[in-house]
Amino acid sequence: PEFESACIESAIYGPTLEEAAAARLRERAGKLERNAEAAGRLLLDARLLGLTHVDPDFQARLTEVIRQDGDFFTVAAGLEHLLYLFRYDEVLGERASPEIGELLAEAWTRALWLLESLGEPAGREHEFLRGLQCVLQTYEACGAELEFSRDDLLHVLQRSAEDDARSPLLRGAAAGTLWTLGEASREAVLDGMRYCAEPARLGDYLTGLFAMARETVQRHAELVVSIDELISAYGDEQFLEALPALRLAFSYFTPREKHYLANTLVRALGMS
Repeated sequence: PEFESACIESAIYGPTLEEAAAARLRERAGKLERNAEAAGRLLLDARLLGLTHVDPDFQARLTEVIRQDGDFFTVAAGLEHLLYLFRYDEVLGERASPEIGELLAEAWTRALWLLESLGEPAGREHEFLRGLQCVLQTYEACGAELEFSRDDLLHVLQRSAEDDARSPLLRGAAAGTLWTLGEASREAVLDGMRYCAEPARLGDYLTGLFAMARETVQRHAELVVSIDELISAYGDEQFLEALPALRLAFSYFTPREKHYLANTLVRALGMS
């Protein structure tokens, strides 16, 4: 019974379905406040509705929301949505859209800036690592095309890896990212690990390192030997204190990869 009255009410958004949907999206965009993740989801909604043309006002509003967001976690989540639309989308036909590329560049730059000022990600370690992985993935997939600054990325990571005030998790993740990019020596990574050798810190450092450099770690037997030396030096109580975080760190490897690491250690120690 309310069908006709509902249609009349909805007509304020526009005379056609496409215009009404676009107007409704602009209205939702106007209500966003400093939330890049919501901006990314809204753009995804627009694409799912089949609105391939980005209205300049809508684009400008999403850009403003991204620039205003001061939370690394929501910016990184928004970056993930934009990366999907720009690089990996096959269904909606939006790959490499210039408008999405501009928003992706804004989100990547913002995430990088917020990363340097990020404090202790207590209770949000998984979100942080996923966000940093997205920053790295975006750079590797789109950095050349969108002209991302490699120097800016490296400077932020280097400062984070060497900052004694940062948490072991963040330092390990930054070192692992640099190692993956080929910008950190094995000695630098080992030095960082030894600096965080206390039972309460080692597992967190390795969690960040393994999350960002899982494949690279497996190619360096010296790292596995150094970890073995640090753990072997612990007393019983120290080992039990370090064990939960160490188990979490090694959970980033598959069973086959753990078996490979164990064999690497056995061979390095001359036990095979």
